[in-house]
Amino acid sequence: MEKMNLSNSQLQLILAKANFSPSGDNSQPWSYVWNQVSLQIFHNSARAQHPLNPQGIASMISLGMLLTAVQIAASEFGFSTTYQLGQMNPENNDFWAQVHFIQTQEKISSLADVLETRSTDRRPYISGNLDRKRLKEPLSQQSVFFPATWHSCGPPSSQLLDYISNAEQLLTDDPHILPATLKWLRFTHSQVQKTKDGMHWSNMGVKFWELPSIPLIRDFPMALKLLRPIVKSQNKFRIEDQLKSSSELICVSIPDSTQSSLNKSTIVKAGGLMMELWLSLNKMGFGVQPLTIVSTFAFSIKHGLSPASTKWKHFFETGEALLKNEFSIATNNTPIWIVRTGKSPGLSISMRTLRMAPILKIIE
Repeated sequence: MEKMNLSNSQLQLILAKANFSPSGDNSQPWSYVWNQVSLQIFHNSARAQHPLNPQGIASMISLGMLLTAVQIAASEFGFSTTYQLGQMNPENNDFWAQVHFIQTQEKISSLADVLETRSTDRRPYISGNLDRKRLKEPLSQQSVFFPATWHSCGPPSSQLLDYISNAEQLLTDDPHILPATLKWLRFTHSQVQKTKDGMHWSNMGVKFWELPSIPLIRDFPMALKLLRPIVKSQNKFRIEDQLKSSSELICVSIPDSTQSSLNKSTIVKAGGLMMELWLSLNKMGFGVQPLTIVSTFAFSIKHGLSPASTKWKHFFETGEALLKNEFSIATNNTPIWIVRTGKSPGLSISMRTLRMAPILKIIE
């Protein structure tokens, strides 16, 4: 194929911006190969391994967000993008996506200026109404993400608040989820600067007096058994406080499927759609926090991708009906990702997650 007119230096700048797209626990599992014709994106399964990412489902959503970020960043240099997906199998080393850049006269994306300041904000929000009409304005090409669809509902009802709050208790009921998450928590500025990945504790909604128990559970998972009642109570209070301060909940849904016919392309599109929504919300001064357990992980359990007790299977089956009602989701669609949002001042630099330099191999 013919070489692109995209220079190596331009590509490096595009990836530096796109690298701020979110990934599970800010694990940043992506690497790149540029052969002057296409950009291949590879997935590091070891970095992405997590109980909340069974068979790479969360990584597929993350890939969709990354592809959208690359497309937005490329617009600043006069390029649009197309992509082809690989098999997206965490068990092999093949590329997950291949991107081509096309010179265009289209305008720079209105979301380009918030790529590098996009963030996950787990703090309680300031009450404020979301202008849904304004939120829709940057989403002029929603057909690109079809059949993924987005929905919103106002502040969560008491029934929805209880459901999400109870779902979050899986964090402490499961012996693997919390320790796997805590390994990505960074406690000091020097740790953040050294790794440039993971999450700073100050943006986790964690109180200062809770800090001593965190490394204990991280380094000795059996300690969770002893501390579970305390941690469970703290977690429940925290998520309820977060939800009560939220102006809206945003949900992306996709058509129902079975495990054998799981449409990975649609899952990637769901991530791309949420990325545009996330950037749009940040541009409007709204914070965003994913609610992964009640959405992506529940989706994984429904489709047999993750083992779960009969209790939790029934819990999420009942909860899906509630979500469909609250968000007015069609009966033949299923929620795959939910975030909460609300008016919020920007995060301080010390609270932001950093990024490693993109791992890029250039073939001349």
